[in-house]
Amino acid sequence: MTDWNSHINWGERDEPPQEDEPIDNEIVKAAFAETWASPYELYRATYKYTACGPSVGMQIEYEKVEDDGFGVHASMQRRWLYCDDLRELGTWADLDTQGIPIMAISVSSIVEGVDSEVMPVEIKVDHDNDTGETLLARFETAVKDVAQQADDIWDMTHGCDDCGPENDDEYAGYRAINPYCSTCKGEGTII
Repeated sequence: MTDWNSHINWGERDEPPQEDEPIDNEIVKAAFAETWASPYELYRATYKYTACGPSVGMQIEYEKVEDDGFGVHASMQRRWLYCDDLRELGTWADLDTQGIPIMAISVSSIVEGVDSEVMPVEIKVDHDNDTGETLLARFETAVKDVAQQADDIWDMTHGCDDCGPENDDEYAGYRAINPYCSTCKGEGTII
């Protein structure tokens, strides 16, 4: 019989690797908890006070325990929750109590009246290097970027009948807003 441990010099063995410290939400809370009591409140305020009404999503990490018929196994899983589903997370303190860290934040938006959406901006929370200030700044930049993309799509698709010819690009069938249009005064129209 082979002795599988015979090649190890047990006297010189390194210490077993230490597990990483669990990830917490201190950085996320430093960025948002003073103003918003929960991830859901952050989403609602962002939606309400940004013209394009962006959606906010958060990726969480949690331990999933399941029985596969051969025994009970635990594994770390990641899941995205968006908008109203963020209520499931409770408050920032609830996340801490449950040991559920926020791993990433997503900001995206649709544009009403057209079959178009902006490119989502995903912010990975850098638990080693971010601070509350840097995470908040990255979130605010993401919201501004999404709002600008939504405004650009709106301007390309919500012109009135007198704003000019229909687009022949990805927004075919719609008219761009003409800022000098005498009919809509450069405001365009709601589709």
